Amino acid sequence: MAQLPTRIEVDQTKNYSQLDERFELAKMTHQVSIFTEGILAMEKTLLGVIQVDPRGILEDGLRKELVRQISLAMHVSLKFDGSGKKGYDGASAMATHQAANKAFLGLAGRVSGFSRAIEYVQDYVDLAGLKMWQEELSRIMR
Repeated sequence: MAQLPTRIEVDQTKNYSQLDERFELAKMTHQVSIFTEGILAMEKTLLGVIQVDPRGILEDGLRKELVRQISLAMHVSLKFDGSGKKGYDGASAMATHQAANKAFLGLAGRVSGFSRAIEYVQDYVDLAGLKMWQEELSRIMR
């Protein structure tokens, strides 16, 4: 979804409504909230000698999926064909720079979307989403 400016003219509201995208986001958020409601309603349970914490399992699953999605986005977005390796000339260097810039901008958009998704979900899951985001992103970067 496109970011909304802080001020919008009344006649421009329809251009920024993004009804289909917002409906899809609301539908997915509702599914997450129903799933989470069931998980959080469960209490710690013993399976033999192992104590199962549903809340911990949910957080671990979110962390794993977050890492998987960010790593996949980086893997797919940051592939370069090496077309500027034959020697230094201004045209190939500029093309390489533009390709890298385009790749990083695309990756920035995807990662920003993941960050906003964690923000949306944290309200329903009642977990520290920003902390989770920072820990997992720093772990990926290391």
